Amino acid sequence: MWLGVLLTGGVLLAPVAVPIFSPEKTLEYGQRLGVTPKPQEVGHTTPLPQYFSDRFGWENLARVVSEVYQQLPAGERDRCVVLGLNYGHAGSLEYWSRRYELPPVYSIHNNYWLWGPPEQSVDVVIIIRGNRELWESLFDDVVEAATAESPHAIESHMTIWICRGPRRPISDMWIEFKSYG
Repeated sequence: MWLGVLLTGGVLLAPVAVPIFSPEKTLEYGQRLGVTPKPQEVGHTTPLPQYFSDRFGWENLARVVSEVYQQLPAGERDRCVVLGLNYGHAGSLEYWSRRYELPPVYSIHNNYWLWGPPEQSVDVVIIIRGNRELWESLFDDVVEAATAESPHAIESHMTIWICRGPRRPISDMWIEFKSYG
């Protein structure tokens, strides 16, 4: 009897725990069951559970960043890196770099920070997210280059910045960028 109860419960709850359905169907199914997950992280704004919404948008981010990178003049591409403000950005770009042309990827978040700063001379940094005022305080030229959109992602709208002419060497800024948490 207990085995039957466990199996039935597992079958009923599987679609809200494992990505079986589309995002829309998952939402609908969870609502019918009365299962509405609470946000697990500050800034979580999608109706999907975080463990699902964290899985969306990464290929699109890599495609958009690659398009921004490829539009740079060849001389700038040689001295360019990408900076992800969290390890998810950096990890996804590294993963999708097999399909999309991208410069070296760095992140200031958690242990990714330990793998930086970039060793080569950097004149151009493509930065994912952040605010214009901060980037303008660190670089001579800041351009909002694109937006990566993904409606089901935890970060559904990510601004991609091109920052040129660092006012100090990136290695000097690196300690200030550190973000653990």
